[in-house]
Amino acid sequence: MSKTIELYNKLKDRIGEEGTVAIIEAFDEVVEGAKSEAVTKDYFERSLTEEIGKLNARITDIESRIHVEFERFKSENIKWTFLFWIGQLAAMAALFKFFGK
Repeated sequence: MSKTIELYNKLKDRIGEEGTVAIIEAFDEVVEGAKSEAVTKDYFERSLTEEIGKLNARITDIESRIHVEFERFKSENIKWTFLFWIGQLAAMAALFKFFGK
């Protein structure tokens, strides 16, 4: 507060009491606004924790979708493998029958 009094005493003689009070009030408003908008450590930690939680939820969701897609791909792959084997056996049986005569 002593800096405010020093500023008041220095400016009062040059710009008058009214102008000095206006300038000091403007400085006080700027300082109060800056204090209220300043990011505190607790706010930063809460925000960071919240964002990490959201990111973990998204990763878990993506991981479960990948797991589902992998299982679907695995079952499709097994189905087509068996169809290929059956086709190969049918082709081999036809060749043996054709050449066996």
